[in-house]
Amino acid sequence: MWMDDVDIDGVSGVLHDAMTGEPNVKLDPRVVAQNREARNAALQRQQQVEQAGVMSEVNANNAHAAQAETLARGRKAS
Repeated sequence: MWMDDVDIDGVSGVLHDAMTGEPNVKLDPRVVAQNREARNAALQRQQQVEQAGVMSEVNANNAHAAQAETLARGRKAS
């Protein structure tokens, strides 16, 4: 995100009293790094969940296809 290193409270102070001294509106770089790492980890988890869902659907479709084939062979044999 383009503003993930900005302290919103600090920005509010600047907007409230723009003519005073320059406040520090940047977050600590360590906090920014932690926030980015947490966001990336959450994104990876979400992607893994989505991928697992796709794989589950593929497996279910394959199982249904195999079951349908078995049933069709049984009907032909009868």
